[in-house]
Amino acid sequence: MKYYRNSSNKSKIYFIKRYLSGVFTAASLSFYVICFFTGFILLKNTLIAEEVSIQTYENLNIPNWSGDDYSPVISPDGRFLVYQSDRSGYKDGSNLWFSINKNYRNLAGDADWTPGLPLRFPFISDASKTMKVVRPAGTLDDPDGSFSVNTDGFEGMPGIVFRNYEPVEIFFTSNKSILTGRNGYAGLNIYLSSFRNGQWMAPEHLNIINSDFDDRMPSITQDGMHLYFSSNRPGGYGGSDIWYSVRNLETGRWEVPVNAGEHINSSYNEVSPSITETGILFFSSDRPSGYGHYDLYFAHQGEKAKNAGLPFNSDRDDEYFSITGDGLWAYFSSDRDHPSALGGMDLYRAVIPDHLRSRVAVEFTGLILDGTTRKPLGVDATIKINYEKETIVETSSVFQRDPGKEIVNNFRVTLASGREYVVSVSAPGFHPVELILDYRGNIPSGKTDRRVIVLQPVRKAGDTMRDLRLMQGRVIDRDTGLSLPGSNVEYSTGDGGMISVDVDTDGRFAIRVIRNKEFKIQARAPGYENAFKVFLEKEDLREVVIELGKKGGSAICPGDAPQCIDNLRVYFDSDSSKITDREKKTLDAIIQILIKNPEIKVEIQGHTDRTYRGPKKEAFTYNQRLSEMRAKNIYDYLIQKGIKKSNLSIRGYSFTQPYVKGQSPKEKALNRRVEFRRIK
Repeated sequence: MKYYRNSSNKSKIYFIKRYLSGVFTAASLSFYVICFFTGFILLKNTLIAEEVSIQTYENLNIPNWSGDDYSPVISPDGRFLVYQSDRSGYKDGSNLWFSINKNYRNLAGDADWTPGLPLRFPFISDASKTMKVVRPAGTLDDPDGSFSVNTDGFEGMPGIVFRNYEPVEIFFTSNKSILTGRNGYAGLNIYLSSFRNGQWMAPEHLNIINSDFDDRMPSITQDGMHLYFSSNRPGGYGGSDIWYSVRNLETGRWEVPVNAGEHINSSYNEVSPSITETGILFFSSDRPSGYGHYDLYFAHQGEKAKNAGLPFNSDRDDEYFSITGDGLWAYFSSDRDHPSALGGMDLYRAVIPDHLRSRVAVEFTGLILDGTTRKPLGVDATIKINYEKETIVETSSVFQRDPGKEIVNNFRVTLASGREYVVSVSAPGFHPVELILDYRGNIPSGKTDRRVIVLQPVRKAGDTMRDLRLMQGRVIDRDTGLSLPGSNVEYSTGDGGMISVDVDTDGRFAIRVIRNKEFKIQARAPGYENAFKVFLEKEDLREVVIELGKKGGSAICPGDAPQCIDNLRVYFDSDSSKITDREKKTLDAIIQILIKNPEIKVEIQGHTDRTYRGPKKEAFTYNQRLSEMRAKNIYDYLIQKGIKKSNLSIRGYSFTQPYVKGQSPKEKALNRRVEFRRIK
């Protein structure tokens, strides 16, 4: 009997109905109905194909076969891929297999997969002579000294705990039968094999987890503490639901499973859960409003599930989700229409987009100053933090840290990474200030973002909010026109004192100016001459641009100022990731800063122009890999010069973030770059 990925009588009926439906359609539907639906499907597929063409995803090819390959689990280092397959030539039924990526050390390069092998532990090295192996029924033909859970029955849908990139526990789905030689309840069950005291133990039926219904598709966190699975047991919201159980790591006992709740489950089917270490839950559902059939969804802790979008979903079944430990690649399975598809369910991988990256807590805290006295504000201020439709309101408090000597006005708010917040700070008798908090991209755990915010007092009767205007500005290199994010900007409206404002990663800032009045801006950046300019506010002044010219002399970053890193770029020849000799001077300046400031962490960001001479639909994939290779080569160069690996990370953006929009040779050259962002 064939157990498919959803493995229940209901799912078997579904596939029979789908087959009969196809026969009926081919034989019976009228011509105009066929034309209508064919046209609609072609239009939908065209739109999907157009959108997916700007994403990075690929069919794994070699690990797949003409039948069904699904339920991938990737090892943290991206080297071993375990999956379920119904291919023949080994045992009857559906079994677990694995493939090895021989190019796993090259994060941005092409994967080099071996053909599928029946799952066994250890993956590649021979078991030592002292390793005692307990062999379950049906494994006598496996390589000597190895361990396998495969039988002539059904084994699939695994969850694996790795330690030092080696498996130490495997949870999998099977059933009670003569073929498997296992005990258990009616329906599908979850089993566990562990590596203890130098040997693999025979599969164990998890009594408290399983029921007399179908319990399947286990996913285990790498700490071994939280087990998520799909079950059609009573007590859910309808169909199959996502459930979870918590294990006491000291006693090894599991708690009674709990339903994951209404934010995750629906009256439809939720299957194939996968939980990341930072609490993002991925799963598949056939609920309406998706792309069609089963779609992949995700949910951050405490939030309602959202569709994962393209390229992960299609108008076919898209299920199972597994992420490498570096958060760069996601693996999933789908029976979508793809030029490289071999038939049935195939294995795919895709680059993780920002909205699916794990979130970490960011502590946003600050000191609010009076713009005239430059001392802590003497009244409470209101801090409004907006993200999409969500608004957080906090009030800063005036308190005495040292009575009679120092008054400090402070606030502290815990926010989440992966978002861009708009913050407004106001207080009675002062002009409000707005700032942008961009916590997207690679944010380290435990980040604290401390700001000094200056509020300018309202002094004149006519000086009201109606007389103020938010003016946008940016700081650029006079010679290249490129942004200088590592700049410092201060401004004054003539009411006393200079007010500091934040400059974002694009070298942009925003200030509030009084209509029809002059305002002054001073900008400085390491390695550049200071600039001081006076502007007159008027309706046609849309943006103020401050150009900074390079200082004379050979030093790229005088004084090794850390913020200088933000202004540096390394450029590449067309279609090349090789670091040229002319760019090594820039890298050596960065190295000097990092050596003097060992606490600084840097994200290396690779970019490309749109050059690609192959098929247009492959342009993004090609340039994504090229951008990652450029970042990786810079990463390797810095490590060779003594910079710690733990202080560096890499990210590729393909051609999605050009600095200049044109396609002239000069403009393309400016887009072929690597930039650096300090992770505070």
